[in-house]
Parts: sequence; structure tokens; C-alpha cells
Amino acid sequence: MRKGKHSSVFSRLLAMIKLVFVAACVYLGVMGIKQFDYDHAFPFNKVKVYGINEITQDELKNTILPFMQHGFFAINIEALHDKITQNPWVSHVVVKRKWPDELQITLTERQPVANWNHHALLSGNGELFTPSSQSHYKDLPLLVGPPNQHVVMLRYLQNINRLLNPIHVRIRQLDLNAYATWKLTLDNGIVLYVGYKDVLARINQFVKVYSTLQSTEKGTIASVDLRYPNGMAVKWAEREQLEELS
Repeated sequence: MRKGKHSSVFSRLLAMIKLVFVAACVYLGVMGIKQFDYDHAFPFNKVKVYGINEITQDELKNTILPFMQHGFFAINIEALHDKITQNPWVSHVVVKRKWPDELQITLTERQPVANWNHHALLSGNGELFTPSSQSHYKDLPLLVGPPNQHVVMLRYLQNINRLLNPIHVRIRQLDLNAYATWKLTLDNGIVLYVGYKDVLARINQFVKVYSTLQSTEKGTIASVDLRYPNGMAVKWAEREQLEELS
């Protein structure tokens, strides 16, 4: 019996020791967590950026640095993503962490194809954006038109330029007024006037007779009015009168 009592007491004592040990471990763990600097633990030592072209390194650096004060687990990836997206050049961005100390940023920048109303750029996807500097894009075609018509005008710009390919000219400026009348200034200086009906068909008709007009001895073409129902009117640079062609 004594042996059984001693064994029972020993078991209880061992259980109490284990309980005290577990409690001590929990306490030390909690205290350790409290002392652990979660916000700054595992700092980033490398930042890799892909796809940057128009955005300057200083712009991106100023955007990223405030977030780099936080460690690998504490950095707010969503907030950094949103901040980068605020740059007018950025169309799409992916921000990732790579263990143990690397931040990866992959950018897709907007590609401008035209100027819009002298104050903005227009991307090939029809997005208007206004970067701080647009000076080195002044040679892009200029679209001048009513508000919210940039997508329509971009589509016409692309389609008309395709029609003009055979005669090796492009649109330098495309104007659309409130009455849906088009004015096209070509890169060779010729101005075309087109009404709101059958725009592409009338441009195609001009393309067909262009070589004939160029081969005449009447001088340089100044403008061609394509708004006539059964023909066009040509104005020559050296003359004031219009010549109607049918």
C-alpha cells in the first residue's frame, strides 16, 4: 500500500511540475511576443522593379520608401499597390514579397498614341492621363474634340490612318466639332473636310484619286472638301478658287 501511495504522490507532483513548466513557457512566450518588434522584423534589403520606362526612379523611390520602414510581415502591400497606381503612367501593377528580404514590383505603363485637347495624353486603350511632363510627346497626333469623345476619335484616327497607308501619309491633327464635322490635317500639310456621314467611305474615295491629284500641274493641294454628295472640292495652295471634282 505504501508503495502505491508513494507512486500516486509522485505522479501528482510530476503533473504539477509539468503544469508549472507549461505555464512558465506560456508566460515567457507571451512576454517574448510583447518584446518582439513585429513592425520592423525581417527588414527588406532588396527591391526589384520591372517594367519601368517613363516613371523616374526618384518618383518610384519617393513612393516606396515610406513603406520600407516596415518589415517583411508588417508592410502594407495593398496600400503600396494603391499608392503606385496613383502615378498617371501606371496602368497595372503587381507588388509581391519574396522571402526573406525582397520586394518585387512589376509595372505596366500606359503607352500614349495621341495628345488630347492640348492637355492630356491618350493611350492605345483609350485611357486619358496627365503626366507631369508631356513635352517629348508633342509629335504624337493631336485630337481636338468635345468632352468624352476621345474613344470615338481614337477609333477614327486608327481606322483613317489604315486607309491612308497606301498613299504614305498620316493624320497630324484630327478635329471634331459640335456638329460632328471632321477636319483632318495630314502630315504633308493637306487638310481634309469630312461630314458626319460615311466618313471612312469618303476618305477611301480621296485615297483613290490622290495620285491623280498629285500628278496634275495645278500646284500643291491645300485642302480637299469631301462633304459633297457626289464628289469633292479641291483647293490649290497657289490659288484661291476651289475646283469641284465628281
